[in-house]
Amino acid sequence: MLEPNDDFDGRIRDWLEPDQLVVKRVMSRALAAQQRGRRIGRVLAVWVLASLLMTVVGTWIWRATSTDVDEFTATFDGDVLLIRATDGTTAILGPPGGDPLPSGTGRVIFEGEGR
Repeated sequence: MLEPNDDFDGRIRDWLEPDQLVVKRVMSRALAAQQRGRRIGRVLAVWVLASLLMTVVGTWIWRATSTDVDEFTATFDGDVLLIRATDGTTAILGPPGGDPLPSGTGRVIFEGEGR
């Protein structure tokens, strides 16, 4: 036996029933967005790991090929450049003298105590 509200309930259920094409379209877009998020996460993880690997390898190569260089200090005393090495040696570079030197020659002036 039909109740008076059965017809009304049926119409409400039909009205609220989602369209299956819309349901499939929403599901496919939601799953595609989820896969796109995973893909972006994977790309970001690969980029971070590649950057870290390049940094580690670059640092290792740089440290392996760097040479130990003795430090020195260079100071000007007027027109004279004094270069002092850590082993105690000193080089003195000064301005050229008054007479021009022949091509291919140089002049060394040393003042002070010799070793």
